[in-house]
Amino acid sequence: MIKIATHLPVLEFIKRVSNIKRILELGSGEYSTKKFLEFPNLEILDSYEDDEIWFNAMKKIRDKRLSLYLKKDMVKVVEDLGLDFYDLIFIDCCKFPEKRAAVIKEIAEQHPKKAIVIIHDFENKLYQAEAKFEHKIVYDEILPHTAILWNENGKS
Repeated sequence: MIKIATHLPVLEFIKRVSNIKRILELGSGEYSTKKFLEFPNLEILDSYEDDEIWFNAMKKIRDKRLSLYLKKDMVKVVEDLGLDFYDLIFIDCCKFPEKRAAVIKEIAEQHPKKAIVIIHDFENKLYQAEAKFEHKIVYDEILPHTAILWNENGKS
């Protein structure tokens, strides 16, 4: 399967209909990081990367709203952060599906009340099993799939 930026239409939609100011990005990338920097009301983009090659590639992006961190243990990152600080949480990290599933599980267990959670590659059954949120929309017209999840009033 060829991986393409199927999450971009979802991110563009969110950009146009929301008032997102603070984003947590778990897994930076040429597409997502740059798209988030286009959000008109963006104040903070905290981007965590667990792959050193991607981290070094993303360091070339210069924007005062972007804080880029290299962290190998994404579950620990999520455990240590206050998720309700963020309006949007984007998950596209980890080389191994089991590790990304653990990140999704940790976020779901914290039950963020405010944040919209977007998961790339949502056709993966492990991700679906751990994505226990009150509301879910899946963009599954093309592969890879992208899910939008939220709890309670998780719309900004």
